[in-house]
Amino acid sequence: MSHSTRYLEDCGGLECEDMSGLSMLEVLRSSLRLYGSIFAAMFVLFLLGRRYQPKAYFVLEGSEEECTELCKQRFGPISWMWKVFRVTDEELFEQCGMDAVCFIRTLGYGMGVAVIATLNGIYLFPIYATSGGEFSELEAVTLGNVPE
Repeated sequence: MSHSTRYLEDCGGLECEDMSGLSMLEVLRSSLRLYGSIFAAMFVLFLLGRRYQPKAYFVLEGSEEECTELCKQRFGPISWMWKVFRVTDEELFEQCGMDAVCFIRTLGYGMGVAVIATLNGIYLFPIYATSGGEFSELEAVTLGNVPE
């Protein structure tokens, strides 16, 4: 029994599509189209919200005694992104506090783990794809294709 037949039997009466006819390029294109458009829409909503609802993003703007140097700076719709990567931990601690430093460090650690996982995928996909299983093109790059 092939893997795709087993998948169709495990659907439990739901309408399931057999994905074995799709090429890797078609899957990649449709994924990029779907998630790229979602990202673009959310980013545009963020930029519009930042422009038309500034109090939601600049909470300390009206408070002179609590507004820091970082709070007083104004950036355009896109130019703020470059400043984000140049803020040091000391600046962040001084301006925003220790919880912000811990949060940003945690995000940086997560980004490092994601980069390592992506680099592992670069050499693992060819190993999985050439291991000789009898799966479709899409299923061939998974660990299920590696014989025991």
